[in-house]
Amino acid sequence: MRRILLMVVLGSLLLTGCSSQQPALKVQNLLNKEKTTPDSSFDVKSITPTELHSMTIVNKNGNPITFNKTQPILFEAYWCPHCQRTLLLLSSGQSKLKNPPVIVSTGFPKNTSLKEAVATSKKEFKMLGITGFKVYYALKENKKLITGFPTLVFTMHSRRVKLVGEHTFSVWKKALS
Repeated sequence: MRRILLMVVLGSLLLTGCSSQQPALKVQNLLNKEKTTPDSSFDVKSITPTELHSMTIVNKNGNPITFNKTQPILFEAYWCPHCQRTLLLLSSGQSKLKNPPVIVSTGFPKNTSLKEAVATSKKEFKMLGITGFKVYYALKENKKLITGFPTLVFTMHSRRVKLVGEHTFSVWKKALS
């Protein structure tokens, strides 16, 4: 009986594998997935200053980033089709935006290294032909702040608010004016 149990345990270890390396993050064009009609309502929600400040956001070298109070920030995830469509929309209309957002790539699996996150975002942006944005990284997002993707944090009437989800260009333009 012990012999059978030992064989089952050893066999299961061989089947599941053991690896200290994380698998490569899969970047794919998801523009035609989860199609929806972009929201045309300007449905902003208030946030508290601590929600944004509780996140560690870094540049590609790992240096922490502090945003000024009026800088719009778009949080996006490489696996989100709504984010990819929003990035394309904002990229194509960038010249019409008074205050384009900086992009914070997030939504990475636990234990993703900064190097992997940077490479993943670069692949995504290259695949989609996205240029002209400053890109930063958050390896751990604040689940209270980011309740869905994409999430735009911006200033309206001297307070920080957020806009969540896929919206029409006119809504993004209003938020980024």
